[in-house]
Amino acid sequence: MLEAQKGTFSLVNYKINKFSLSEPSDENVGLSVLFAPKGSYYKSKSLYILQFNFSVTHGENIKTEFITASIEATFRFDSDVKTGENIPNYFYTNCIAIVFPYLRSFITTLTAVSNIKPLILPLLNLGFLEPELKQNTQFFD
Repeated sequence: MLEAQKGTFSLVNYKINKFSLSEPSDENVGLSVLFAPKGSYYKSKSLYILQFNFSVTHGENIKTEFITASIEATFRFDSDVKTGENIPNYFYTNCIAIVFPYLRSFITTLTAVSNIKPLILPLLNLGFLEPELKQNTQFFD
């Protein structure tokens, strides 16, 4: 019988460390969603800290933010990942995919209880953020 392989990484914890909600404008015709991921890998602890920033703006004007949020997630790697070069490529896509539902739920809940039209983000494939996260990852001993 085949034994299931143990995962290379696991989610330790997460927290929403920043959130702001502004009164939406009356012209809710176009909302733009912006993502900005960055990470830090701590070799001595085998920990990766993902900082995932998110904002929703009105229409084409990026200066009119409706919602901003930042989620910080900590991932622990198995002992076989000793250096940043050993981080599997699929981690960068999957770590965002793991934490996005928490952020999505948080935003939906808070907009729903704020007596405004709830913002329900769709399910999104955020795989396009992998190169940006790789580029914005710092490595520490």
